[in-house]
Amino acid sequence: MRASAETGNQSRASVSEVSNKEMKSEAEVQAEIRAEAGRLGILLWRNNVGACTDDTGRTIRYGLGNDSAQLQRRLKSSDLIGVYHCDWCVKFGPDAFAHSCSGGTFLAVECKHEGWKFPAEWRDRVATNINALALSDDQRRTWAQWNFIHAVRSAGGLAGFALSVDDFRRILQGELVLP
Repeated sequence: MRASAETGNQSRASVSEVSNKEMKSEAEVQAEIRAEAGRLGILLWRNNVGACTDDTGRTIRYGLGNDSAQLQRRLKSSDLIGVYHCDWCVKFGPDAFAHSCSGGTFLAVECKHEGWKFPAEWRDRVATNINALALSDDQRRTWAQWNFIHAVRSAGGLAGFALSVDDFRRILQGELVLP
């Protein structure tokens, strides 16, 4: 909100002002995060997940954790998968000064377009029988992505939703990012 100089009343930004600022797409967010990971020396790979049919009619599934359609409805792996080494290892290398660490932490980043919001009512819920929920296809996908993020974090990994490089950095610091 901004104050009007003439009347002192608060007014909302007009629709045209808001639409003039283009939101970054998921692909743009993902490209920026991958570039930042490269600058930081973090191993990070694109995780394409899906299925296709070969010439014989067999279904070929690809992507991390994509063992079956049923599993994908409950647990969908993130867009970016990687290994994060501690800050010391990134800066000096794992062999510097006889430093030792666990070798790395599993990293999962689910990229979303700018402006995307995580459903607030889901923040404390995981692993609910998804069939019992009345969800759209997009909501089901987000629910399965949230379950994967929760599983990674529960096992000691770093994971979260990212709408920007800043969100990615927060994930690296161990913060649960739910925009």
